[in-house]
Amino acid sequence: MIITIGGGLGCGAKDIAIKLAEELGYTFVNDDLAKKAMENSGYDISASTAEYFDDVTGSGSISDMKGLSALTGNFGPIASTLSYETIPLDQKLAMAQKKVANDFADQGNCVLLGRCADYYLRDRKDVLKVFVINDEENCVARIKQDFSIDETAARKMVKKADKRRRDYYAFFTGEKWGDPENHDIVISVAGLGIDGCVKILKAAAAE
Repeated sequence: MIITIGGGLGCGAKDIAIKLAEELGYTFVNDDLAKKAMENSGYDISASTAEYFDDVTGSGSISDMKGLSALTGNFGPIASTLSYETIPLDQKLAMAQKKVANDFADQGNCVLLGRCADYYLRDRKDVLKVFVINDEENCVARIKQDFSIDETAARKMVKKADKRRRDYYAFFTGEKWGDPENHDIVISVAGLGIDGCVKILKAAAAE
């Protein structure tokens, strides 16, 4: 079984993914594993490029990425890591992400967090696609605590990160981020808590 999990910043999706993978004995595909796999995907995507355009923490905008080829742009060391061919960077990233998601899925039981994995694995029959939601105030409180910042800064961080995730998902998939129609389960941390969500998802995975 492959489980994909998405959600907004601070919603608890990562905590659920880690705990669920641990309790099921599945591989949790964290950022380090995903970026290393992208480097070795055959599409010449360096770790620095993946980090620059990451769906949450990256500083490169979608407009920066769109249509950027190996022969254009001014990203210095990032651009220099790309091979000199005509495939635009946005297409390379899409192909690399799809390959990474499918490669991990082919290896067997795993939990994939974010990175449009639900979309790239949408045609497989062995995938449970999950989207996690939470109250905005809960997300802000979690980010405030995790990053030791005030409420105003935490609120801005959540809104900015979620906008980036919406834009990133729409750019690569043409779909709406968090749309229930694209997921098998939409689950609320506000109503169930982390442990409650994990319990339900474990039962769903076992069916």
